[in-house]
Amino acid sequence: MAVTSKDIELAEKGRKLLRSRAKASVRLNIGQSTTVDMPKPVREVLEKTLSFIAEGQSVVVLPEPAEITTQQAADLLHVSRPFIVKLLENEEIPFRKVGKHRRIRMEDVLCYKEKIDKKRLKVLEKLAAEAQELGLNY
Repeated sequence: MAVTSKDIELAEKGRKLLRSRAKASVRLNIGQSTTVDMPKPVREVLEKTLSFIAEGQSVVVLPEPAEITTQQAADLLHVSRPFIVKLLENEEIPFRKVGKHRRIRMEDVLCYKEKIDKKRLKVLEKLAAEAQELGLNY
């Protein structure tokens, strides 16, 4: 479904409202008389969805599979499948085997991604600090 300028405007308003009230619960109003409290995962999905729409992107919501293949993990981390296999063999990400095939819990892949993202951010911050010290101004 194509995102319209009105969609972008409304999504931006919704995103700002959710961010300004980070601890507030979310309720779904249906008509004038029915209100249902939403669980925290719905709020998280709503926030991400609004962010994408506010940027003009279309959104599709799919369930996270409990386990993924090495190729799916590679696609998620933007690395090669052999690199993922190496991570698994070095026990950097836990996995199990189903016959000859490796299966990785989505949660473990996302945990690894968060860990490497934090490392990358620290390195970038260090490089930026060094650039500032050297007066490179970029």
